[in-house]
Amino acid sequence: MSMSLPSVASLDRAVSEVRQHPHARPLAALCFDMLSAQAEARGLKTGRRSTRVRSAAHRVGRAQAETAEGNLLTLIERGPDRSAQWALIGAFAVRGLDDKLEEASTAERREIMERFARHADWLELSTPYAPYRFVKSLLVEEHQDLLIEALEGVVLASSDGPSLAAHRARAMLRVHVLTTLDRPGARVALARLAETTPDSWIRALAQHALGTEPLPAIDGFEVKGTWGTVPRISFVRVISYFVGWALIAALGRSLAYGLGLERTGRVRLESNALHVRRETRLFGRTLRVSDASYALHDVGCALREVSMPAFQVLFGALALATGVVLGVIWLSDAIARGDRDLLIAAALALGVGALLDLLLAGWGRLQRERAGFELIVDRERVVALRRVDPERAQRMVEQIARRKA
Repeated sequence: MSMSLPSVASLDRAVSEVRQHPHARPLAALCFDMLSAQAEARGLKTGRRSTRVRSAAHRVGRAQAETAEGNLLTLIERGPDRSAQWALIGAFAVRGLDDKLEEASTAERREIMERFARHADWLELSTPYAPYRFVKSLLVEEHQDLLIEALEGVVLASSDGPSLAAHRARAMLRVHVLTTLDRPGARVALARLAETTPDSWIRALAQHALGTEPLPAIDGFEVKGTWGTVPRISFVRVISYFVGWALIAALGRSLAYGLGLERTGRVRLESNALHVRRETRLFGRTLRVSDASYALHDVGCALREVSMPAFQVLFGALALATGVVLGVIWLSDAIARGDRDLLIAAALALGVGALLDLLLAGWGRLQRERAGFELIVDRERVVALRRVDPERAQRMVEQIARRKA
């Protein structure tokens, strides 16, 4: 498998062959079907049996599948070897999309295009296929406008937590595709993204694509927070809730904060190093300041972690479990004895347990997520910050990984 980028000449040859091939329509339908199935399954393995079944469904024979890059059925079965072959299959698939949209009703077109955009995102980001490179050449203008609408939808949706990095990768890809489409709607979509996207990082990206604002400078970028790790769910932590140690620790922290104790940290990214400043203050006076610098090539791992409130989840689950256990026991006794009061008590136990679980879960959703940033150097955690800005921490992680690559 070749992962090298195809040359402009090979892309042009693929477009030309797709347009001039005598059996382009059935081959395009087959390639579109195969790539859609692979993207849906998140895997590129096809196999001879699946290829035979699908080629028969589209009435494609071996003789019809001959191309300048080899027999298309053979390429699909064993997988392409060269970038030009990946490009050819991708181009045929986009031609297949255009043909399918022509045959579909107005109501079906939106669904087809949204599904294609979802599949194309995965193919572009996870495989050597690059279907977006052919949409400008092989989709008619009406279908390009449908694609613009589909591309914009995902970028406008908000995303946070563990899915933020994947969301931003898709957004970057889609913003790039919008900039390549020579349609009035593409610029309108970019302007809308620059104004209304919830993610400030994506807004800056769209503004840069429009030429209205340069991308923010990376050197000098900082992440600030309180020194300490983000609370993690563990067996010891769960036990501490039930034995009261967590309450004592919380009272101790509250007392320290009441006395003005602050332990803060700041991580600053420069061209080839990370500068870390740690400060301890009491009653508003600085007690200790430490500075350290770490070369980027020595950094083993940069981690952004988000922790949702655990107290509500634990005690909500405990209340529900207790209510269910007592309710079932009392219900069985009430049925056996014919005791109406015990039956009411069983219903109350079940209802109170479920209500407490719902109340605590709702309370937990109202609490803000707690984000942390950690830095590992030589298998040792040298930075542990909590209460950091989630977006800034994510951007710091991405930039460290990009510069180390």
